[in-house]
Amino acid sequence: MADEPDNSWRVRQSVTAALPVALLLLLALALFAGCKSFPAKAGYLRVDDDKVVFIQWTQEGTQIKGTIDMVGRTPDNEITTFLAVYDGVLDGEKFSMITKSVRTSHGGDEKPGEKIIGRLKGGTLTLFIDEGDYEPKEFRRAAPAEFAEASRNLQMRAKMNKGAY
Repeated sequence: MADEPDNSWRVRQSVTAALPVALLLLLALALFAGCKSFPAKAGYLRVDDDKVVFIQWTQEGTQIKGTIDMVGRTPDNEITTFLAVYDGVLDGEKFSMITKSVRTSHGGDEKPGEKIIGRLKGGTLTLFIDEGDYEPKEFRRAAPAEFAEASRNLQMRAKMNKGAY
């Protein structure tokens, strides 16, 4: 037995190398176990020739709180922005919200209290907004990065068309 090589150093080296990985894994599990769960965010996007609208919210039970962000282009290629904060209810497919505050780039605050109703089915949010045409507005599920990209594209088109009208 004296002729057999001593491999105990290999075992010690393997254990020493695995120890930091195991400690990091245990720490991550402890952090996840102690964290409160955060409400999931949902986002829906609508892109038209002259407007990009993004609606997002957090939900706890049937209660929702969120924002409506809009970037628009006027006929003379000026960019306008709109931000509304709202509270609402999402109960199954039924969606309703009431604006709590509204800020615009072209006139400051607008009157809050607008009630908007709609339907959420699959990846589509349909809102019934009185904008003079009474047509429902459809939004598709999207991430905030998609809103940012669509906004940049609209702003670029406005800049390129400045003075074209």
